[in-house]
Amino acid sequence: RSPECAVGWLGLNLARPALAALRVRRAMSLAIDRAIIAGKVRALGEQPSGAILPPGIAEYPRPQQPDYAAWPMAERTRTARELMAAAGYGPGRRLRVGIGFPASPTGRKVYLAVSAMWKPIGVDAELQPLEGRAYNAALQKGQYDVFSYNSFAAVPAASIFLDRFLGDSSINFCAYRSPEFDRAFRAAERQLTIEARARFYADADRVLLRDPPVIPLYRGVSNRLVAARVGGWVDHTGHAHPSRFLTLSA
Repeated sequence: RSPECAVGWLGLNLARPALAALRVRRAMSLAIDRAIIAGKVRALGEQPSGAILPPGIAEYPRPQQPDYAAWPMAERTRTARELMAAAGYGPGRRLRVGIGFPASPTGRKVYLAVSAMWKPIGVDAELQPLEGRAYNAALQKGQYDVFSYNSFAAVPAASIFLDRFLGDSSINFCAYRSPEFDRAFRAAERQLTIEARARFYADADRVLLRDPPVIPLYRGVSNRLVAARVGGWVDHTGHAHPSRFLTLSA
């Protein structure tokens, strides 16, 4: 088991009026207990995370954390209820959303748990599983309110995770628009040193955490069975294991 350059997010479709409200998105993020999702529901060795980006990116080694990262769950749930009330939701008016995800037993368990965590703050979620190709087609058409959104980088780079939030990105499934984010990201891409690039990536990262178009859940791990007779195997966050470096002993 080794870390991989991957994250598990819940994407939010900001084209839906209810989810365009920042208070609602923040409340939905606050209400999720990531330790339960990663450690008890998925139970695949992933680590809970509220960060947009995973660790292990050389040019950006310290991803930003949300301001509530150290809050106890009771405080987060209380704040989430207050935010939903301020957005106009309460006992007589609940928010109803659909969660799209590629059909699988693990996915079903995860989103049943998420929907249970949202109920106390006034959000009712309907699970909407689809097989792989149908799910991708629905995602491209923006047919979900909330959707399973996992991202992996074979070449560990911050840009692979961040560029999908640009206003003109063809894979901006969240319909997120922020001139402030666009400026910070494009400034990072123009820098000639790793240190300068990291400063602007951090600015872009903070904007995403403030505006959450996605809800981070966990950071990925790679689980592999490698026989003792395999030599030259080196763990790599991007799964780079060139066969020319591998050997087999008798």
